[in-house]
Amino acid sequence: MRRISLGHVNIALFTLIAILGIVYSRDLAWGARALIAYQGGDFPPLQETVLLRDAAAILKDPQGDPAAARELLEASLAIDPNSGARFNLGLVLERQGDPDGALGIYREYRRSDPLHLPTRLRLDALLSAAGQAEERRTLLEEGIAVFDRAIRLHIPRPDPAFDARYNEKAVRIYQELQRGAGLLRQRYQQATGQPYPAGGAS
Repeated sequence: MRRISLGHVNIALFTLIAILGIVYSRDLAWGARALIAYQGGDFPPLQETVLLRDAAAILKDPQGDPAAARELLEASLAIDPNSGARFNLGLVLERQGDPDGALGIYREYRRSDPLHLPTRLRLDALLSAAGQAEERRTLLEEGIAVFDRAIRLHIPRPDPAFDARYNEKAVRIYQELQRGAGLLRQRYQQATGQPYPAGGAS
């Protein structure tokens, strides 16, 4: 009976390791970078965050390849389906000439993060371009109500017992919410030709 030599086992083992290294090269590279950072006392960003960051860099480049950005975003969403990668995927679809697909993505993301202003603004722009006046008006009314409610909940109340940076952060969040509500009110007036009612939409 023919015996299997240790050399044959080693060849098979090294071949398997090489195949796994190729298949999981991106994950292994991220793991190596994360380990180095961790040993240096840093907490490296999560893998889905790295993928999103790389995709966003591609999207910022006018010559960037939307297909490459889409691949990165889909990999990020496979890890965290409700992350900001969903909004960026909508931007990719717009760049690829698929406004209906982008609308679907933005609608999904708005449900998971109703205070994400860029999503609401992109939705508004696409609905306006598509002539969907009723859905646009509903979107803006709902958005204004959501932001107004958040503003009431986030009125800054500086507390001297806390570090000043935490009080400053509360003020920044409040100001961002006010800015968002103001932008949505402007869009509402553009869409309807009249200011948003003082007591809310009828």
